Amino acid sequence: MLWLGAYSPGALILPDASPTPAQMYAPRGVFMDDERLVVADTGNHRLLIWHGCPTDDQQPADVVLGQPDFFSEGPNAGGRGPEQGLHLPTGVAVYHG
Repeated sequence: MLWLGAYSPGALILPDASPTPAQMYAPRGVFMDDERLVVADTGNHRLLIWHGCPTDDQQPADVVLGQPDFFSEGPNAGGRGPEQGLHLPTGVAVYHG
């Protein structure tokens, strides 16, 4: 069993104030197939994507969507506007085609 986005199983410790590629804050939606894992990191206003299934606890994500980098946060990419970011994403849908 892997633990992604938290310090340890069942941890009630809030993550650091600054997001990282390996920590999530209030994750909600999840999508997984043979090629990727996608998680809506709701509290950090972003989607995190891992290529393939993570194999290690705290494995950092490979791609971030909704923020300019893995270390930024805030709704709509820190105020850059809804066309450049996300605001509390709660679901994930992936279209193949």
